[in-house]
Amino acid sequence: VAADAERRAAVLGAWGAGALLATAAARLAAQAVAVHGAGGLDGPRLSALVGRTVWGWGWLLQVGGAAFAAFAFVRAMRRPGAWRAATVAAALLALAPALSGHAASVPRLAPLAVAGDALHVAGAGGWLGTLAVLLAAGVPATAALGPGHRGAALGALVRAFSPVAFACAALLALTGVLAGVLHVGSAGALPGTAYGQMLLRKLGALAVVAAAGAYNWRRGRPALGRASGAARLLGASSAELAAGALVLLATAALVALPTPASDAPGAPAPVTRSHPAP
Repeated sequence: VAADAERRAAVLGAWGAGALLATAAARLAAQAVAVHGAGGLDGPRLSALVGRTVWGWGWLLQVGGAAFAAFAFVRAMRRPGAWRAATVAAALLALAPALSGHAASVPRLAPLAVAGDALHVAGAGGWLGTLAVLLAAGVPATAALGPGHRGAALGALVRAFSPVAFACAALLALTGVLAGVLHVGSAGALPGTAYGQMLLRKLGALAVVAAAGAYNWRRGRPALGRASGAARLLGASSAELAAGALVLLATAALVALPTPASDAPGAPAPVTRSHPAP
């Protein structure tokens, strides 16, 4: 079961890396047009955007990380246990969004903000991403087992996932607080700004994710030995992932909104609008 689940996970990873590579060119074109208008697609301006801005460095890191991830996952499909390269690729991909978002333009504390944002992305991926892999790769791998063995095998997979989920959820919470302090500054900016309002929506969806995860831990996991245990776990986990998708949508909206800190007097221009790197 473990070998089959590992192979399925590697296939999912390879497809995900391929999808990221396929959308990279469109993302670059969209950023160029947003910064320079229709003339942003000419060669010199594209070259300057990629090579002379922090956003461009983040884009290059994402493309390189995705290519490396595709190679690593294909290798893991053929050689069970060969996951070190995929782990390195995941770390590179976690760092890339911080260089092309709000974190890189935080006044005076940009290195701390970038590190915190990278850990935040890693925490989200380690929690929700691993849960998605558990459902899409681990659960199907147990389907060939008899009723008496499937519950035990699924329970073993869930017990292996649970410590990762707890650690990543804690990391997500800590780095989220850090990001809130750096980007929002005060509690009064939450209801009073578009960024703060969207952040509150994200926190609401995240609370649903946390509640579903707690239900899985308290009720779903102990019931895995019974006939209804797997169905209960799958239902709550699917709800957890659905709420997680709302969190990701809110996060995408936050990236496009100016932070209260960036609107403060003397704040540097947001990196998402591109500025030359020193």
